[in-house]
Formats: sequence, structure tokens, C-alpha cells
Amino acid sequence: MAIDEFKALFQCPISQETMADPHFLECGHVFDKKSIITYFDNTSYKNWSGFAVIKCPVCKKEVKNPSKLYWLDGYYQKLI
Repeated sequence: MAIDEFKALFQCPISQETMADPHFLECGHVFDKKSIITYFDNTSYKNWSGFAVIKCPVCKKEVKNPSKLYWLDGYYQKLI
């Protein structure tokens, strides 16, 4: 694996920056926490029943529990 490919593993798909606080969604995609929260704040909308609908920016799957972001710090720190 080339160095550029390895660095890309730690790049947030939203901000394109190295993730300082990596978290993943239920679908498994990883984002920097600040970026994904900002994304949720700016892109969520209400469905017909008045509940907020939030989708993963990569796969577009609906995020069922947006308040549950899974923290990757332990694994992340071992890799970098």
C-alpha cells in the first residue's frame, strides 16, 4: 500500500482533512465528529410525521440513531 493510500484511510470524506476525532455511523462509514455533526445540522429534514431524517453522506442510508456516534479513538491511535 502506498503512503498516499494509507493517508486516505484517515481522511474525512466530508472535510477532506485528517480525522482528529474519528467516529462511525451504523452503516460503517467513518467521519470526523465535528464534520458529521455539522453535516447533520445542515442537511437533515423532517419527514411527513415531523421526525428528522438524516442520511449518511457516503451511502445515503438513513441514520436511525444520529445521537449514537461510535468512537474509534483506540483503534485509530494504534494505526497512526
